[in-house]
Amino acid sequence: MTKTLCFSLLVVISLLTTDSRYVGLRLVESVSDLTGGWCAEEMAVPRSHHRLLLLNRSGFSAGIDSVYHQARWVAYLLTSSELKKKAARSNRFYTDNDARGWVARDEDYRRSGFDRGHLAPAADMAWSVMSMRESFGFSNISPQRPAFNRGIWKKLEEAVRGFALRYDSVWIATGPVFTSSDTLKVYSRITVPGAFYKALMIKDGRGVQCIGFVIPNQASSSPLSHYQVAVDSVESLTQLDFFSLLPDSLEIEAEARFDSSFWL
Repeated sequence: MTKTLCFSLLVVISLLTTDSRYVGLRLVESVSDLTGGWCAEEMAVPRSHHRLLLLNRSGFSAGIDSVYHQARWVAYLLTSSELKKKAARSNRFYTDNDARGWVARDEDYRRSGFDRGHLAPAADMAWSVMSMRESFGFSNISPQRPAFNRGIWKKLEEAVRGFALRYDSVWIATGPVFTSSDTLKVYSRITVPGAFYKALMIKDGRGVQCIGFVIPNQASSSPLSHYQVAVDSVESLTQLDFFSLLPDSLEIEAEARFDSSFWL
């Protein structure tokens, strides 16, 4: 599958070009519109009233906050075909040229005690050399405690790939959760989030299924089910509007509840 990202007119500060991938807003009129056809990628992109820089990458989009020097959200559609690995892990972190001053630098993390934590996992981007390389840009990186990044967060990332294999496609929005108590910074520059979230959506024979996960940025031995929440709860924490292109009646119902047995 060749990725072509299409973006809504979001309430953000954005670097728009004449690239045809930037298109106007179209509401999804029915569940059948969620697969194939027009701009399926765009469904993952949340609406935001934060002042953000909108970046377009081959495998994901990101909304960057200059106050926190990291993305408030990274969004993409992951399909089962994209889990066929075609690129080796890059491990070459870099500061995005089109986001200098907005995102971290590699020296911000050196000897900090924090991992350069992926929002869109490198393993989700292994379907092309370019998407793999771009996943190591700091537009896709947030400070994570090592035990969190290599433990419960990795477990959730693996579960999401399992959803893509099981249901063919999953729409993903992911990022940090900031609260007034999050005052710890990496070298007095990069705010360390107190938690991280994922908002997921899948279309199956019964319609649309949504779920959220909110996990504290710390070691955990709890099962993933302990961190399941309705997407409405993630919206309240982040002040983001997920899957807003759905018809209102469908969005309200799908985001207010979740079927735990469907997911885990």
